Order: sequence, then C-alpha cells, then structure tokens
Amino acid sequence: MQLTSAVLAAALAASVISAPVRKTSSIEVSLSKRGFLSRIKDRHGRVNYPGLHKEIAYLKYKYHKSLENYKRNNQGEAHPFDRRSEHAARGSGAVSLQDVSNQELWVGAASFGGQSIQFDFDTGSAGTICNAGAYSPGSSARNTGTTFHDSYGDGTTASGEVYTDILSIGGLNADGATIGLATQQFVSDPDQGIAGMGFPSLASFQQRTPLFYSLINAGVLDEHAFIFRLSTGDSTLTLGQTDSKVNFTPVTHAAYWSISGAINGKSINGIIDSGTTLIVAPTNEAQSLFDSLGLQSSSSSGQLTATYDCSKPPSVIFTFSGASIRLGKYTAYGTDDNGNCVLSIVGADIGSAGWIIGDPLFLSSGEVVFDVANKQVGFA
Repeated sequence: MQLTSAVLAAALAASVISAPVRKTSSIEVSLSKRGFLSRIKDRHGRVNYPGLHKEIAYLKYKYHKSLENYKRNNQGEAHPFDRRSEHAARGSGAVSLQDVSNQELWVGAASFGGQSIQFDFDTGSAGTICNAGAYSPGSSARNTGTTFHDSYGDGTTASGEVYTDILSIGGLNADGATIGLATQQFVSDPDQGIAGMGFPSLASFQQRTPLFYSLINAGVLDEHAFIFRLSTGDSTLTLGQTDSKVNFTPVTHAAYWSISGAINGKSINGIIDSGTTLIVAPTNEAQSLFDSLGLQSSSSSGQLTATYDCSKPPSVIFTFSGASIRLGKYTAYGTDDNGNCVLSIVGADIGSAGWIIGDPLFLSSGEVVFDVANKQVGFA
C-alpha cells in the first residue's frame, strides 16, 4: 500500500509532537570562599611559612593521587605530566586531615537525594566525596557495592562507600549521579564535600561519572560548558553555558584542564585548577622566572619563594592563545617579616611537569570558561 505525501507529513508531525522533549537550561551557583583568612597568612597579611609548607604538601598529595587515578583508569599508561618517580625523594612534609580541611576553596551548594551539601568545586580533580554526616542514603540512593580509600601524607585516611543518587543543583536534576560517603570528617565543615570538575579519566571511582558529566548525561544543560567568575566580592559558577567572546585555548590532554601558554614570553604547560590557592611551578622553572624578574629567592622544606619591594611590583603576564592576563594586585599573596611582598608563584616539585595555576589567575581574569564539549579553556 502506498501512502500519500500528505499522510506521511501528518504522520511525521504527529511523531514529533508525541516525542518527549527534554528541557535544557543553564544555572548559576553562588560561590563563597570558605573563610576569609588562608592558613598561609595571618590576619595582618604576613605569610605563615609552615602553613605554606602544609599547603604544598596537600597539593602534592592531591596530584600524586589524581595521577595514580589516571594511570589506573588508562590501563597503566602514565599521564604525560607524570613526574612522580623523579620527585619522590625531593622535599618533605606531612598533611593532616585538619590541614586538608582548612584548604581555602570555592564553595557552593548542591544536593544528593534532597540533602543540601556545600561542595568545594575543584577543576583539579574528578571525584565527588562528602563528609560523614553530610549525606544519609535514602530511598532514591543505590549502594554500588564499591568502596574508596584515600591516604594522606601523614598516614591518616579517608574511606567510605560509593552511592548513586539524584543530584539537584540550581533546579537541574540528574539521576544516578555518583557520590562517595566518607566514614569520617575530612573537610572542616560537617555539611561539606569536594566536587571534582576535571575529566573522567581522573575519577576516583572507576567506571563512575563525575558531577558535571552526570548533568551532561541527563541532557539538562544548554551547553556542555561551565564558567567560573571569581572575585573578592560576588563569585559564581555557571553550569551549562559558554561565552563566545573569550579567547579559547585547546586542552592538550583531556584529564586535567591542561593547556599550553607562556609567562612573560616563556613557554609553559599549565593546569588550570580552581582548587589551588596559589600558582605552583616546577622548581627550576620558578627559579628561572624569579631570576628574570630580578627577585630575591629562598628555599625551605623543598619550596622556593621570592620577595620584592611592595612599592615596585614586577610585571607578571600569562598568555594563552591571544588572551593576556596580568596578575596585577594578585601578584603577591602576603608579606614577610621585613615588610616585603611575597610573590604568589611558588616553586615546588609535586610530581607534575605542569604549572598548577590557581586563584591568582582566576581572580585576575575575572572569567574562566571550561568548555567540555570542545575541550578548551577560555579567558576573558
């Protein structure tokens, strides 16, 4: 039997009308910095060097762990930035659970199973983990039957069970999102956790989906991108939106948000990490920069720092595919006992060949776009 074109058109129209339409959107999450004083400086702005050493020790642990996750998730293949074997004997220091909890990260709200949790949104990792007591698995939760176990620098641990549940954030919902429930409190606030925003190859839980990818898989986002807009005032994380006006740089290897760029004209490999308070460079590259700026440098416990006369700040400019970002007022993060400014770039060999580029760049740029679909990072 033959159908007329009119009948076919009507049938197609009916099928389109009857097909379910999934609503997509973008949402904005308000962020705040947990606390106003970092453990790396006191209320007068003087640098606390023991606190700095602990900060670097935590960062070293974080990257050792994520590099190991990458290797496990990629059939034993090491990440191109993996330098753990070269740096294993360098530096010293321990990081306790309380030290980890005092990290100054960007915090916003999301809920699992209807329970609101304050998450640190961290582009340098890819797992979603919360404190014991922050989340109680209910009727919508499913125990995956798997566990996680993280070891910290002083021998203490964070471990627990992995669940899937309904994720809700800013009115967007995703069923089957993964969350690890720790058996102890590993960040300072009881209702808190860490939400990794890196690529799945860094994931702490094998064959489990990071938070942002759960929203992608649920089909609820306008665009597969998110934007950090950070400042000392109002700060936000926008999910499901990009910005065509920014200058984009392609990700070199989709695990970390790693990109190629330059600092004061010298080429570098960078990891754009919202979970890091400072900028941490391989020691030899940091020393080269300090020398080129004519700064006094000193080394302690494996960390290299530099100081300068606060009335004569050096010019520090990052360049990524046409975007030039001057650190400006974020060139220093405090002062030493002599009143000299301490540069917000620190040299330390933490096991990664890349520069770990944190708050000073985010704050100086004002807007950083993480485009998951096209694997690129954009700066205003």
